[in-house]
Formats: sequence, structure tokens, C-alpha cells
Amino acid sequence: MDSTSFTQTVTDICKFVTNECCHVGGKFFYAESELATEEKYVKVRNWRTDLDMNDYKLSDLFEQMLVN
Repeated sequence: MDSTSFTQTVTDICKFVTNECCHVGGKFFYAESELATEEKYVKVRNWRTDLDMNDYKLSDLFEQMLVN
């Protein structure tokens, strides 16, 4: 596996997790989880509307989401 393939794989995993597991409308979002119920995770749950994706690199985005 070369670095391009690795980077694409990481990108695909991150996209799946944010779209399907973290986002409220995702197929695998669990409404009774800590992610769904804790106030500190509001930006993570609503990442599509609460975060300006143009302001972040991938590593910065996850750090920002977990800190807030």
C-alpha cells in the first residue's frame, strides 16, 4: 500500500464515521449514546451545520471537535 492509497483509505473511513455514525441523520447514529446525549458533543453531532469545513485540515478538525 502506498501513501496515496493509505491517505484515501483514511479519508474514506473518516467520511463514513462522520456521515453515518456521528451525524444525527446517519444510518448508524445511536440516539442513546453519549455522543447523542452529551452537550459537549453538539458540534460533532451537527458537524455539517456547526463547523465550517474550509477552516480545518482533517487532523485539526477532529482535535477541535473533541476539545469543544
